[in-house]
Amino acid sequence: MVTNTKTYTYTDARYLGSKVAADLKQLQLLYGRPSDNEIDLYVDEFVQLVKNGYLESVDYGYKRNNKWVIAVSYEVATFNSIDDNPGKIHVGTDIGGASWSTYLRKSAKFYLLSSEEQQRIINSLPLKRGEGADPQYGSYAVYDKTYGSGDIELKRKTFK
Repeated sequence: MVTNTKTYTYTDARYLGSKVAADLKQLQLLYGRPSDNEIDLYVDEFVQLVKNGYLESVDYGYKRNNKWVIAVSYEVATFNSIDDNPGKIHVGTDIGGASWSTYLRKSAKFYLLSSEEQQRIINSLPLKRGEGADPQYGSYAVYDKTYGSGDIELKRKTFK
């Protein structure tokens, strides 16, 4: 778990959100989900959490039997000057019997807040997430992209 005590600029968080949106749009074009509306909601949630240092990582994709079949995952880290172009989502994964899913992990900074403050933040987010088990890897996962802006870095991992 990454301990993140920083707060980032809205511009940096929004820039990285645009990279996530581009990847999600490619998932949509290749596999049918997420919808444009879902992408907007995921990016708004992402920006709010990243800007305040409350996001550790988030996954988006298809899973079967609680295992990712194909997904993209983003881990927040300290920026090291790499900023790849989004895209290159794996084509041709069989998603038969799989369902769209997303899983979000909050940062240690979030859990240091009072329960009242945590609830206030959760209530302010555009998505209402339930609790669930952390999905497992499917076939294999590989770190394949890094997105950066300001002091924020996102390490992208794809499951295929």
